[in-house]
Amino acid sequence: MRDEIPEKELQELPEPELIRRGTTAWKLGNIDAAAKMLFAACDRLSHQEGKRVPAAALSLYAVCLARQGKLKEAVETCRKAISLEPYSAEAQLNMTRIYIVGNSRKKAVEALDKGLTLAPHHRELLALRHEMGSRDAPVLSFLSRDNPVNIALGKARTALKKKPV
Repeated sequence: MRDEIPEKELQELPEPELIRRGTTAWKLGNIDAAAKMLFAACDRLSHQEGKRVPAAALSLYAVCLARQGKLKEAVETCRKAISLEPYSAEAQLNMTRIYIVGNSRKKAVEALDKGLTLAPHHRELLALRHEMGSRDAPVLSFLSRDNPVNIALGKARTALKKKPV
């Protein structure tokens, strides 16, 4: 896929085709082209009477923003996508991706859990869950996870797990 899409094509291609091409560009790692196409489609749809912006497209545009280093704008844009379609597992998946780019594991796990609540068998969410791993329960469940005693005991437990027997 070429890196640049001519301005004329951005204006003439129908929105579903721009979304399809933008998604393909994103999958191929061409973030700038993906952002350009997804933005064009979402922007046009938002200005048309009776049309709605698909949460999956808007949230994928938000992931592109995050990959371009625009994290605050990405989070806000993805929140907008989620507000448009609160039951979109795809939008939650993309919010998870944004938080991963921003090194916010806790928020990424929360978004991932929301997505899996909406779609427990969603292939990409399950793959991301496996890739991220899951946290062990706190050693002392009656103390908060952030308690210094739990942190120290958790580090010791992890060290013991890694030691060869």
